Amino acid sequence: MSTQKPQLKDPLLETYSRTETYVKKNQKNLIMVAGAIALIILGIFGYNQWIKAPKEVEANNQIYLLEQYFEKDSMDIVLNGNPKENVLGGIDFVDEYGGTKAGQRAAFMVGTIYFQKGEWAAAIDYLQKFDLKDIALYPNTLALIGDCHVELKEYDKALSSYKKAFSAGEKNKMSAPMILKKMGLVQEQLQDYKGAAASYTKIKTDYNETELARTIDLYINRALAKAGESNF
Repeated sequence: MSTQKPQLKDPLLETYSRTETYVKKNQKNLIMVAGAIALIILGIFGYNQWIKAPKEVEANNQIYLLEQYFEKDSMDIVLNGNPKENVLGGIDFVDEYGGTKAGQRAAFMVGTIYFQKGEWAAAIDYLQKFDLKDIALYPNTLALIGDCHVELKEYDKALSSYKKAFSAGEKNKMSAPMILKKMGLVQEQLQDYKGAAASYTKIKTDYNETELARTIDLYINRALAKAGESNF
């Protein structure tokens, strides 16, 4: 009778063998996949290096005149340009350079002007194109979007925009208290009086050195009274 013990199979070796067999059978396909991935990586690098970067430079060289007119409140020129001085209008600038940082700054200017003109929907459309995480400008842009929604009586959307604005600019002691106040006013419109009182109270507790904090008790007491509570 044979006493030879059965050989134990090594799972690791079996896995390696199956992998090796798969690679041999699919070598061409794997090479093609690897080549495709390499092409994608090179394409992204090439786009950033040879298309996006020069576009950024070109846009920056173009926008300074537009910004000068914006500072002068020349709204029509900012929107439509000035061919005599070779100034590209903000609307066309966004179309041409929308993927650049300068293009986003142009979108902010166009959106602000539409807000000043009372064209709320158009203002929202352009302001939403601005996504530069500037500590001052970005929260104010979100707050301005909220202001547009208030004018359109879209209070839920306004509150959402104000909350995003406050989250983005909470450390800005100049704008954060005003955003909180706007949040409170919208919450009152939505009959969320306790929420409004909380927003107003946050101004008093977290920004107590600001001018707004010194006069906010009136709003706190009004919201609490509407909520059926009292602060007296």
